[in-house]
This record gives sequence, structure tokens and C-alpha cells, in this order.
Amino acid sequence: MAKKINLTPAGKLFFASVLNSITTGNMKSMFRIKGEPEKLRALSKAIQATKEYYDELKNPNSTIESVMKKLQKKHEVAQEFKDITGKDWPL
Repeated sequence: MAKKINLTPAGKLFFASVLNSITTGNMKSMFRIKGEPEKLRALSKAIQATKEYYDELKNPNSTIESVMKKLQKKHEVAQEFKDITGKDWPL
């Protein structure tokens, strides 16, 4: 069962934009994000790991092993994101 994450309307818009960017390959964002450098690095790493995972899923030459490796990395980075921010990575 998936864990429910409560987001503000701005948070929903942000993560919808991130997911759209990841799935379409257009990584330019309409958002300027300010915050603590450590939290911004964690966010950047989480977005990048999520993008790499979705890219691997779409790759017709991927293998189960390559997909699982990207998924594991995404989980590791998501845990790091949670450790740093106190928030679950919603993607």
C-alpha cells in the first residue's frame, strides 16, 4: 500500500512539473528554488535519480537488472532526501 503524502497546492504543482519534465525529457523548470544548500542538493539528486530511473524504464534496450539498479539508486537517494529534509520523496 502506497504511503499518502500531503502536499500543498504549490507542492502539487511543483512535483507535477518535475514529473512532466522527467517524462518528456524537458528538464527546464519554470521554478526558481531557494533554500539551504544541503536541501537543494538533496532535491537535485532526487530529481536526477528519478529521471534516470524513468529513462531506464523507457529504454527499449534496458534489462531487468539495469532497471532494478536505477530503482535501487532512486530509493537510496529518496532516503537521503528524507534524512536531510524530513520529507518523503513523492515520486
